[in-house]
Amino acid sequence: MVRIAVPEPWSPTIEELTGAGVKGAVYAHELVTVPVGTTLEQAKAFAAWLSKTTNQTWRIPNKSEVASLYEKKDGENTLDYWAGYALNPEDSTLLAKKSAELSGSAPLLKPVGSFAGQGKEDEELIFDLGGNVAEWVLLPDGKGEAIGGSADQPADSRSAHAPNAAYIGFRVVRGAAKAEAKSDTH
Repeated sequence: MVRIAVPEPWSPTIEELTGAGVKGAVYAHELVTVPVGTTLEQAKAFAAWLSKTTNQTWRIPNKSEVASLYEKKDGENTLDYWAGYALNPEDSTLLAKKSAELSGSAPLLKPVGSFAGQGKEDEELIFDLGGNVAEWVLLPDGKGEAIGGSADQPADSRSAHAPNAAYIGFRVVRGAAKAEAKSDTH
């Protein structure tokens, strides 16, 4: 993953995601400011720009590579955090409607690092895998899916709906994708 320091607030345009206006240093591991409200095409364009800029391969991760990282995490920025308890389906629907009335495009977002990071003691921590924004991943057919918790959805994915576009962002990973094992059905 990559960490990029960008000016806040940042409402990315395709130009910004492909280099014009993305100012800051490239570090390791994740984004300092989450680029939210991005489409899959913008995320891919950013990865292509970053690859060209750094002469390294950067890409949107495949779901099979990272799905386990996005499993339900307690204490992340989801509607449960804002309610103060684990929401049931009825309450999550009511709170989602109420939160949509708030001003701003994504008023429930918190700064990256507001919640505990994940990782081993000798690793740099990764933040917001279970909330804040859902993140684009690629499916085997090349289409994208936004996975993981988001601030506008309950922590329990059985009660969740698709996140609002303002609560979708992305991470990038370095290196070529590993070939997925194909099962033999003969």
